[in-house]
Amino acid sequence: MRGEGLKMLTITNLSGTREPVGTAFRRRSDVRLREREHAIWRLLDGKSCPAVAQWLDRDAETLRAWVHGLNEAGLRGLERATLPGRPA
Repeated sequence: MRGEGLKMLTITNLSGTREPVGTAFRRRSDVRLREREHAIWRLLDGKSCPAVAQWLDRDAETLRAWVHGLNEAGLRGLERATLPGRPA
């Protein structure tokens, strides 16, 4: 994944178009998922990955991981995996 920063980050999943993503993030109550959908929405607006990462105070690699999740599983790919162990 190291050399990926030099390539264009592309959203290939058709559910990752601007309208469904924008609708999803506006209705979302889960703050973490809302942030991920908002980041994707900004990327779909043409913002660069580093610019959106800085705007969210996140690492660009984190955004790339979110885009890969979206490409692989649609909007469900942005959901956080269940963490093992007992809840705190």
